[in-house]
Amino acid sequence: MKIYKNKISAVVTGILVILVCISVFLPACAKGEGLPSWEINSGITAHFSDDGNYGFVLSVEGSGRMHDYSSVKDAPWYSKSGRVTEINISDGVTYIGDNSFAQTAVKSVTLPASVTAIGKNVFPENCIVYSNSRVETADGRKITPVGETEPQSYKILFIGNSYTYYNDMPENIFAPLARAAGADVTVTSITTGAQNLSNWANPANSDGARVEAALTAANDYDIVVLQEQSFRPLSNYNGFLSGVQTLAARIKATQTDCKVFLYETWGNPKYVNENEEEYGGSIPAMEAQLRTAYENAARETGASVSYVGKAFTYIYETYNLANEGKASPMWLYWKDDNHPSYIGSYLAACVHMAELLGIDPKASTFDGDLNAEAAATIKEVAYRTVFDN
Repeated sequence: MKIYKNKISAVVTGILVILVCISVFLPACAKGEGLPSWEINSGITAHFSDDGNYGFVLSVEGSGRMHDYSSVKDAPWYSKSGRVTEINISDGVTYIGDNSFAQTAVKSVTLPASVTAIGKNVFPENCIVYSNSRVETADGRKITPVGETEPQSYKILFIGNSYTYYNDMPENIFAPLARAAGADVTVTSITTGAQNLSNWANPANSDGARVEAALTAANDYDIVVLQEQSFRPLSNYNGFLSGVQTLAARIKATQTDCKVFLYETWGNPKYVNENEEEYGGSIPAMEAQLRTAYENAARETGASVSYVGKAFTYIYETYNLANEGKASPMWLYWKDDNHPSYIGSYLAACVHMAELLGIDPKASTFDGDLNAEAAATIKEVAYRTVFDN
């Protein structure tokens, strides 16, 4: 019996020894031991190491030119490219070949001074390539100087009606205005004349279906701008609020990280002249009521307000538009005294750029169809409206 117990003890001890060995060697393997390496050519090698988060660091070492690969599948690390999160290239490598790293998951890479040229489709499209040396690129790839910050990119959707689409404000004024200030913007608009937010929020109708299609086609909108029918926040506040609530909830459900802005519209001569008592008796009074409605809806939904109407009022009062009317070069309204003139749309775009992007409109060199003096005035008003409050 004693011999039997000794045998059991020996077996248990052996198992424990094996488990200890496994516990010692597995972490070593996890840290990168046994990961593959390659000889790219006679002067250059490459190898994987662990990035500490279930991915790989791909290091390329040596001197000379790398191969061109006929396709991304020909790169020796292709089967695990999706797990490559970092690429280190040593000084001495002079050329990086076609299709080398295009399928990797790297977001940025810094080239050593020795690299003077790269081939086609070398890095992923969204990868920022840094270098302080002159680098020839076979496919026109942008090379960013080390230390320079890439401009923030924004994907923006405008949803509204004719107040938004007059003068093609989103694409023809806002976008070039922002780009001329250094912002990288992609702008889309969904608009129909006289449409309100309740209809935009209803996917059962054709316009609501357009919004639903845009929100479900991608989840990468950074900003969505909602513009209500001109006087509806005053004539039907509950309907306005319901439309904002429904759209804001749908945006939150479909977009990864998106801000919602409410496009505050303006008091205008048409509606004040038609029903003076209902709209407070003046254009500034009508705008003040609209501003309050938009601010209340923003508080209810967690949205922000883009104070276009407030800027309209500033121009109206500062430049005495009540007396000068359409004779004024600063007249903000189209011939129907309702929709924006070109200068009105330009003012809206300047306010949007300041509110949505946090960029001083005076930083933009885009004057559109305005002369330099008028454009400078509008930019200053937009700046004061947003940043001087």
